[in-house]
Amino acid sequence: MTTLPQNITESRLREFCAQRCPESQTLDFKRSLPGASDKDKSEFLKDVCALANTDGGDLVYGIEEADGTAKSLQPITGEAADAAKRRLGQVLDAGIEPRIVGLRFQDVQATDGYVIIVRVPASFNGPHRYVVNKIGRFAMRNGTHTTEHTYDQLRAAFDRTAKLAERARK
Repeated sequence: MTTLPQNITESRLREFCAQRCPESQTLDFKRSLPGASDKDKSEFLKDVCALANTDGGDLVYGIEEADGTAKSLQPITGEAADAAKRRLGQVLDAGIEPRIVGLRFQDVQATDGYVIIVRVPASFNGPHRYVVNKIGRFAMRNGTHTTEHTYDQLRAAFDRTAKLAERARK
């Protein structure tokens, strides 16, 4: 499985956990939402930026993972879903350059709370960087982990964007 279906339900999320669905290049599970600290914001921005700079994918908040697989549903309860989506959206607006077109939040109601899925498209206008405390970095997804671009990878990413823009003009 590379990403989750659009019409995902609580029962289907529980099945993924029971079947120990693996994380992948385009799927990442997180037990809880990012907090308000700079460290939490940085990790969130890095994950979203990395997905946008590679193949896109889903960040799923509310699923605990172990050994790279979904372990159990851990519904979010401390903050209303709308407030969480608004807060995370503001973090993204302030912390990713250029903004990612087509990024969406989806909340899935669960028995004792909800799960939030951040659906990140593969971006056509990257590479994107994330900025925390005026320090900007470029990230990419490499298998099931996130790394920073090397100089050569960053150059290639800018070249690819320029070539796409040129093709679009033609």
